[in-house]
Amino acid sequence: MDQLNVAIYRATGGRIGGTWRIGSAFPGGAPVCLLTTKGRKTGQLRTPPLLCLVDGDRVILVASQGGLPKHPEPSGGGAGGRRPAK
Repeated sequence: MDQLNVAIYRATGGRIGGTWRIGSAFPGGAPVCLLTTKGRKTGQLRTPPLLCLVDGDRVILVASQGGLPKHPEPSGGGAGGRRPAK
């Protein structure tokens, strides 16, 4: 499903798929962004849609898999996990 969401987001410049509305506490939905990371072991590029919140001059990315009890893959290894691709 992520691949389809990413393709639609890119094709529409974020007009479709640019907000997360289901269960969102934000009146207009929470903003979504795409973050491409490179796998530490495989070198494979992945681009999951993440919640993207602004806090002053900081950007907070949320990878929560909608509150499911299993950790989302992008959070894999914390500081030792995937890094944003350049």
